[in-house]
Amino acid sequence: MGIYSSGAQQNYSGDIQTASNIWAPDAVRFYDAAFRQHWTDWINTRVGYMDVNYYFDVTANALQLINSSFGMTPTMTVNVPGTATYPYSGLGFLVGTHSEHLSSKVALFQGDPQHQTSAFERGYMALWEGGLHWGKEEEDDLEDSSDNYGQYILKAGAWHYQPSYPDRYGLSPTTSGVYAVAEGNWSLPGERRLGAFVQMGGAPQDINPVPWYLGLGLRLGHPFAGRPNDSLSIGMARAWLRPGPVAESLGVETTAIGNAETAYELTYVAKLTEHLSLQPDLQYIQHPNGYFPDATVGMLRLHVEFF
Repeated sequence: MGIYSSGAQQNYSGDIQTASNIWAPDAVRFYDAAFRQHWTDWINTRVGYMDVNYYFDVTANALQLINSSFGMTPTMTVNVPGTATYPYSGLGFLVGTHSEHLSSKVALFQGDPQHQTSAFERGYMALWEGGLHWGKEEEDDLEDSSDNYGQYILKAGAWHYQPSYPDRYGLSPTTSGVYAVAEGNWSLPGERRLGAFVQMGGAPQDINPVPWYLGLGLRLGHPFAGRPNDSLSIGMARAWLRPGPVAESLGVETTAIGNAETAYELTYVAKLTEHLSLQPDLQYIQHPNGYFPDATVGMLRLHVEFF
């Protein structure tokens, strides 16, 4: 994976959730290589160099939205910068089970994969997720790694981060959290498809800058009769803030920090050709980091698929 960035995205909007889900420091790095073994038709294992968010805390109906919180709850990514997810995947081992209505998975990932030494020298993150699925359709894939099958999906998960020698490496303290995802999908007249989602996250320990999170939104496929491959999404992402840790990171007084940051997003993906899509995006961010003035963020993203 190669990334080139002209500057820190947060320098423009000041938000803690990060308006762009592909912003990252400049780098070219090895990103993904894993081996999956199916032991039976309901249990599998996976080992290798992986992104946690490929398999845990995935909200399918939110994936079109660009704000980072719609990809993975900030109660995990903001509180634990050492999470093995974009832009720093890491070594991990996962065991998953699934049936028509139930799914479950447990995994162990290395901590702080940004600084590669040995696998668990800088600690580890353990995760569990369970899911309920209703209304399976014929084209649904039960082996989907993110367990997004069925008309209705309810998932809940828990995680624990344990660093090794946090004072030595400047890592996040030991912390834990939970999350939940609910999704629904419906067919509408005119071959339209409507998807809805709710995300929640919690990590209430005093050390965490983001103790609670709530996200919700809608996705409409085939929004116009003449545009069958386009889609429209709206969403809201609200991250509650703990003034002490946030104020310390900004170098300001605790009394200057508000209780939450909220981002509202509207985005549209227009499929121009088989391999080319254009995505305009507009976000309004209230109280970025609980401290900065409200920000309006506009982006235009070009998607090119070669295969």
